[in-house]
Amino acid sequence: AEEFRQAMGDDALYRQEFLCEFLDEATAFLTYDQIAACADPALTAHNTVEPLTRESRELFVGVDVGRLRDLTVIWVVASEGDWLYTVGLFELAGAPFRVQFNLLSELLSIRQVRRCCIDAGGIGMQLAEQCVERFGGHRVEPIIFTAALKSQMASALRIAVEEGRIRIPVDDRIRNDWHSVERTLTEAGHFRLSASRQEGSHADRFWAAALALHATETAAGRVEHRTIGPMQFARTGTW
Repeated sequence: AEEFRQAMGDDALYRQEFLCEFLDEATAFLTYDQIAACADPALTAHNTVEPLTRESRELFVGVDVGRLRDLTVIWVVASEGDWLYTVGLFELAGAPFRVQFNLLSELLSIRQVRRCCIDAGGIGMQLAEQCVERFGGHRVEPIIFTAALKSQMASALRIAVEEGRIRIPVDDRIRNDWHSVERTLTEAGHFRLSASRQEGSHADRFWAAALALHATETAAGRVEHRTIGPMQFARTGTW
């Protein structure tokens, strides 16, 4: 039984499936039914950069930074009208910051990537600063999580899920990760969001998706371009 529990990597799910304990959906920020409703079996989230270079839609990126205990998760969504499709999901476990920066540089070098929001609190500060220096503040926004901002971003993601505007691939890791976020009421009467650590993640996929959604909301206007004919230069006089 202990081997089963460790292999599942989710103590709450183990108790439900093997010990016949019912999970309390009342405290879950997103229920399993809500998550399942926005899962698309036909959707594939790439974990390599090359397929994303062929995207014609505008792309937005969210990065939740980890190093040793938590994952670094990079979530990429493509915008199509009011819909957001998850097209890229990169998960790095114990990767050096150099490797993380190189991967982000590849992604941000794609022309269709309009904006990227990076968790810049704690260990994420250096990575965020490097990306801002290289790609500019108009494309990369460092995000310092506060209780108010986390609540705002989480609520925005929940609304997008409830409205079916964000589509995700069918993946048990995403399903369990998003469901791990719980909303509890403090003694002061305030709601607090928390998550248990499971499968090496501390709701990292949830917050990366919330950051990607935030990037779409803070994006500047659409990219405009004009095609002109070949320029003509006078060939008289001395150059």
